[in-house]
Amino acid sequence: MNLPRTAFVGIRKRYDANKMLWHLQDLYVKRKYPNETFLVGVTESDLCQNRENPQKWKGKLGFGSPDYGIMGLGYQPNSKNIVPSQKVNINSTHRLHSNKKEQLAKLIKHELGHNFGLPHCPNKSCIMRDAEGGNHFNEMTGFCKKCKLQFAITRK
Repeated sequence: MNLPRTAFVGIRKRYDANKMLWHLQDLYVKRKYPNETFLVGVTESDLCQNRENPQKWKGKLGFGSPDYGIMGLGYQPNSKNIVPSQKVNINSTHRLHSNKKEQLAKLIKHELGHNFGLPHCPNKSCIMRDAEGGNHFNEMTGFCKKCKLQFAITRK
């Protein structure tokens, strides 16, 4: 599949992850997937996201621009989401290390966790840990007990 030109951020040489999600959502709607279907987009291209408050992030994470690189994006279900935006996510293999398959699996689990309503977790070994500008997948062992419980509650 060709990446949408409208999602390319020329100055950053990256693709806007939000626009990529909208592109996946359009595919989801056009192809009329069953309601329980989730779409996961994977690209070798670098992704970026425009933060709402770039001053909050400036310096803290080493990002001087609101359009900074991210590894993946998955929306959490909420009242503002347009169905099926909570059923799609996009992931980039651009920043993964030598064990790419294992790290990609963890990245997809992380974004699917968001799709199922899980927020970022402070537990350093949990898959739902916020990357905060780095690749910590080798430190992540799985979902922590708290996230597993929260997931079980939301699935009832």
